[in-house]
Formats: sequence, structure tokens, C-alpha cells
Amino acid sequence: MKIILALILSVVVFNNLNAQQTFTKQEFLDDIDSLYVIVNDIHPDMFAYMSQSDFESKVALIKKQIHDNMSLLEFYLLIKPLVTSLGDGHTSISFPWREIMPEEFTHLPLML
Repeated sequence: MKIILALILSVVVFNNLNAQQTFTKQEFLDDIDSLYVIVNDIHPDMFAYMSQSDFESKVALIKKQIHDNMSLLEFYLLIKPLVTSLGDGHTSISFPWREIMPEEFTHLPLML
């Protein structure tokens, strides 16, 4: 049953990729800069598991991959490994379900 549900959700998500809103390169660059500032301000020890220079190198690589007309899902797939690389187990970024799933699927139990 879990496999069938996962397949259905995968088909719905990937069928909606073309219908997603796109954003400008500058909007996502601003988002990365905001993410860095917010996590740095709030996190008690942001660089406990990775040096600041390594983290900033990853940020620079991601910034090079960003382009105009990029979807939120594409951006999420770039930024998720960056946030995970902090390695602390409690800093995370959520999958953008509400922005990607069509309106009629927002009532599924997983869309809370």
C-alpha cells in the first residue's frame, strides 16, 4: 500500500512540474542570502560540523547553478543538501508540498 501511495504521489508531483510557478535568479539568490543570515543568527553553533569556508564554498557552488525561470522544486533540490550539510540533526528545510501539489490534493492526510 505504501508503494502504491508513493507512486501516485510521485506521478502527481512530477506531472505538476511544468505547471509550477518559476522565479528569477535574483529571487533565489536573495533567498540563499537570507537563509545564511537567519541560520547564522539563530543557530548556537552553525559551524560545529563543517567549517565556515566549506559551507560558504557550497553556497557559492549553488549560486552558480541558479538560473532564471527556476521552479521552487529545483531550488529545493539544490538547497536541501546545503542545509543537511550542517550535520546537527535539527536544522532542516521542509519539502514545499503546498506549493507543488495541485489544490485538489491538499486534503490528503500527508498534506497537513
